[in-house]
Amino acid sequence: KLSLFALQKSNMPTLEQFFHQKASSDSAYRFLSPEQDHNLSLEFSTSNSDFSSSLSLFVSDVSNFIFPLSDINGDISYINKGSTNCYGLDASIKLLADYGYILLNYTYSNFTKEPAFLTKPKHLAEIKIYNTYSFGLRWLIEGEFFSNSYKTSDNVNDLAAESLFLLNIRVGLKIFERNEMFVSLHNLFDSYYESTAGIPAPGFSFLFGLNFNF
Repeated sequence: KLSLFALQKSNMPTLEQFFHQKASSDSAYRFLSPEQDHNLSLEFSTSNSDFSSSLSLFVSDVSNFIFPLSDINGDISYINKGSTNCYGLDASIKLLADYGYILLNYTYSNFTKEPAFLTKPKHLAEIKIYNTYSFGLRWLIEGEFFSNSYKTSDNVNDLAAESLFLLNIRVGLKIFERNEMFVSLHNLFDSYYESTAGIPAPGFSFLFGLNFNF
């Protein structure tokens, strides 16, 4: 299977950006230029009863990016802040078995202009291994590897030096037909990372629970 997608989307400023609560009638927000997205994707895919795979090549461009600014009082204003574009690929393969699957995914993103905002890592790899047993036990191991996250910098080659590996494990046991007892371990290696700039994401966490369906 071969698919080709070419998309152009224009996002005008939102009402919040036009009519901020502290903005007067002559606010500069109404002069914000529309944010423009251009995306081109070429995708190849194949599948049968034992596996499925896909390869996607993409090019994306964002211009007149609408960027929020916060002053020392916490008031937010909006400006157009440049443009950026990237190209890359996304590849995945899923191996199927009678009682589970193995999923492998890799994404490469290369930004050719200075990003005006935090972006995806340059390399992102993911593996999921899932298995079930006839007596009701099931488990999932999920690993994610991130490398070379772009910083907000004047230098497009200024990349984060540290890589990140996250490991999550979930084990469940079916009880009484439709109910489940489970244990979930998230961020098993207690890796430090920030999903939002300046705000640490949760470290290692342990969750035990019961799912009841009536």
